[in-house]
Amino acid sequence: MPSYPTEVEVRRALIQRVNDYARATGLAITTISRMAVNDSRYLGKVRAGGNFSMRNYTRLMEFFDTNMPANEERPRRRTNGKRRGR
Repeated sequence: MPSYPTEVEVRRALIQRVNDYARATGLAITTISRMAVNDSRYLGKVRAGGNFSMRNYTRLMEFFDTNMPANEERPRRRTNGKRRGR
């Protein structure tokens, strides 16, 4: 009999991808949420245990697959809004 992931496993996978993308891009979770599903609070709610549909899960995972920067292209996070080294 095939084994399917549980809701907890799917949630963990989604949150891990969100965290990876945030770390790779230096973007806030609210910004990522707005870019991916046009709702700045959506991913915060999911991270806090809120419900999500498989449609949005798929939409988010496709967003991350399409937009995840390559390792060598990951930007550094700027803390003061200025370019470093200039």
